[in-house]
Amino acid sequence: MAGPLLTTAAPSVPLAGFRATEFSRRRPEPPTPNIGANFTNATPGGNISNWLILPTLTLDDGDTLSFYTQSTQFFADNLEGRFSGNGTSSEVGSTSSSVGDFTNLLLEVNPTYAATGYPSAWAQYVVTLTGLGGPVSGRLAFPYVAPDTNTNGDYIGIDTLSVDEASAVPEPATLGMLLGGISILTLTLRKRSTRRNHDAN
Repeated sequence: MAGPLLTTAAPSVPLAGFRATEFSRRRPEPPTPNIGANFTNATPGGNISNWLILPTLTLDDGDTLSFYTQSTQFFADNLEGRFSGNGTSSEVGSTSSSVGDFTNLLLEVNPTYAATGYPSAWAQYVVTLTGLGGPVSGRLAFPYVAPDTNTNGDYIGIDTLSVDEASAVPEPATLGMLLGGISILTLTLRKRSTRRNHDAN
């Protein structure tokens, strides 16, 4: 059955550096807290590599990841969406460019680090998972990555995140029974209509 696997106004399992915040430029929907990270995640001139990792979920092809994000556009920012199919692992590697077990890149916001490439107003991103080949236990993650904080990295916010199951598709046998039932119902209704017309005459 289709439905939400995870829904949260502000993701609740951050690693160090991400924090709940009240950012001044709100989406048009009712205000909710969001989660964000900024340039203080690295020393001046250092490289930001800060990961927001979601709880372990069982995911399948067709499931969707949806979230809103924004930045200040003061310096260029970048955010990735990644997936690890390695169960409960939170291994992200030991360098600012490592991805550890999160080798599946689902999306990247502002991959070229353009000064105005990250949305300055809340923008929604939706990703449909593919290539899993069946249910997989794993985790989704958002690495906030910015090399050299003298020229990159100011602030990113994430809000209204959800992970939803794909719509259920009926099995062929179930679909056949459903179509058969509709045919019988249609035939019954026609007989009743014919009988009413005959009785009226």
